[in-house]
Amino acid sequence: MKGNLTSELTLRHMDFSFTPDEEHPYWLKRDASLAANLDALSLMFPEAERLFINSVKQTLKAHPDMEEAQEIARRFYYQEAEHTRWHNKYNRSLGLPERFVENNERLLGRCFTWLRSLKPRNQLAVTCALEHLTSIGGKQVIGNPRWLEGASDEMKALWYWHAIEEVEHRSVPFDIYMKTGGSYPHRILWSLASFLIFALLLLKLSTGAMKARGELTLASIPGTLWKLYGWKGLYVTIIKDFLPWFLPGFHPEQTRMDADKLAAAHKHIANWEKGKK
Repeated sequence: MKGNLTSELTLRHMDFSFTPDEEHPYWLKRDASLAANLDALSLMFPEAERLFINSVKQTLKAHPDMEEAQEIARRFYYQEAEHTRWHNKYNRSLGLPERFVENNERLLGRCFTWLRSLKPRNQLAVTCALEHLTSIGGKQVIGNPRWLEGASDEMKALWYWHAIEEVEHRSVPFDIYMKTGGSYPHRILWSLASFLIFALLLLKLSTGAMKARGELTLASIPGTLWKLYGWKGLYVTIIKDFLPWFLPGFHPEQTRMDADKLAAAHKHIANWEKGKK
């Protein structure tokens, strides 16, 4: 399927303070394991977003004839750069030991520096795979209230904002990949490697965050696994949106959003911004 580059991307200007809650060791009250999983994603985002930007820039640099992609690519860069900026600040407000954050940032830096050293086409295939995960994850955050139950209005606004933009630009790297010669076998090969790297990093970072907070115990493990991977677990509910990736005719726009829940996420952000003034 050829890309169409018709996504509409909005340039938003956010302002988060990330005020710590001294009464709770983690921001998602009553749910240390889910907070740790979202924090692990946040730790990954700055390096991952840099990879996404670099892969698109390098691909378009090698294809100067792709003039129709330049404007939407600039908007894509802006959205991803803003995600990097705010998640860097978020990661300094987690209440995790500074050494834990810095050590894992170095690990992520090495991992994603290697990915950015790949040929542009391979980088872009990795980006397409990881953008698929962030877009279907964004759909879940917007559509399933269990993800952010107990979060402050500000933290809900942050995750809704990021999720909305992941859904908005989900097709941009994919369309550029297809228009610059991407193929199904190449996409699947690099996605398998990408999904494995992502899963291993998520496991290491989330369990590390729980351990650093003193929340990782033998007693906590069964409940955590059931909550995430059991019947109707939060990650299990993503499978139906994840699997179409492996179909030859897949396109990101085939993943449908619930318009009412998307509107509710926009409304929450607007109300939060009004409350700050």
